[in-house]
Amino acid sequence: MRILVIYFACCCFPSSRAMSQVSVSFDYENHIVLKAMLNDRQAVRLVLDSGADGLYLDSTYFAETGIPAYRRQLATLPGAGSQPQQVMVVLDTIAVNLSGIEFIPRYTPLLHLRPILGQAVDGIIGLSFLRRYIALLDYESKMLSLYDPEQYDPPGGFEAIPMTLRNNRIYIPLEIAITDDVVIKKEFQLDLGNGGTIDITSATADEFNLSDLISEKLHYSNAFGGVGGEIVGNQFRAISVKIGNHKIELPVLDYSEDKSGALSSAEMGGLLGNKILEKFEVIFDFAHQKLHLKPNGNKEAYESTLTGFSYADRRDTDDGLFITGIYENTEAAQLNLAVGDVITELNGKEVADLTLDQIEKLLKKKGSAVQLTIRNSAGSTIKLLKIQGYL
Repeated sequence: MRILVIYFACCCFPSSRAMSQVSVSFDYENHIVLKAMLNDRQAVRLVLDSGADGLYLDSTYFAETGIPAYRRQLATLPGAGSQPQQVMVVLDTIAVNLSGIEFIPRYTPLLHLRPILGQAVDGIIGLSFLRRYIALLDYESKMLSLYDPEQYDPPGGFEAIPMTLRNNRIYIPLEIAITDDVVIKKEFQLDLGNGGTIDITSATADEFNLSDLISEKLHYSNAFGGVGGEIVGNQFRAISVKIGNHKIELPVLDYSEDKSGALSSAEMGGLLGNKILEKFEVIFDFAHQKLHLKPNGNKEAYESTLTGFSYADRRDTDDGLFITGIYENTEAAQLNLAVGDVITELNGKEVADLTLDQIEKLLKKKGSAVQLTIRNSAGSTIKLLKIQGYL
């Protein structure tokens, strides 16, 4: 499940509040979710997304809040996926308050985010918010610390990596060893809104002939893979990924087959997501254009899809998990699971009564089997799915 690049210019107005350090806890399950307030009265859960600019709200959430919106206009919003989207943009002031730090975008696009990210997300906050600070991201303690750039010196033990800023996006150099003889050396966009590892663009995949080079792979399509709609790609296991002097062995990556949208771009190698970054403490020094990394204790090995499908948590509207994509040559495909199916029960327990953590544990317990109750236009059926790796 991924939310990828949103290209929208956004101006913001910094708070006058003096600060030397503010630390904010976040929820994390592939995406960094911050809890904030809108206009000092409406609670909101925002994905931190360096592939976006300012503030973006889910259209359903916005309708539920009743926040006044007297000035609106339509705009075209490109991004990951096959088609740019027509979206409504609110021009009225909507202020975000995060632990006393205020961020005021000039305008706020309304997107259909919950079909992509699930019910636990109300919106996105982007790079324009972070760029005013030195930002330390600690995945293990689930803490984002923001510092005044004039009152901060990076601690020892971190490696500094060049960080290029273009069009309000972060790019860093990576080396991806596909085989012993084929190594991709390109700049990749650092995308905190990407809940995966690395997505290689279709242009880069074509340049290195990955379709013919990689024989063991899982082809998939995801109807709600990005703001632009459907994404199509392949999951595979690389030999290694190198960031600076840090080497990550045997990661599971993706390469795109998209013919349009962000993941078709020839201007970058691809997108670098949270599942790589979560193995580090990360410091963003925008003033000096440096990314500082220090490995943490996360030694978890990379797995391919364990279920053979992707899903969004839609217990709010569908009382279940909405299947958004299917991987070919997996048991999910053999069981004829399909996009649009809703999983209403796991092992006989209603999904609506389970926590997201309980759901994740059931669907990630490799070597087990889980009983799925599936609801679609034909009615309800029960299917037994093995939880297994495929690469």
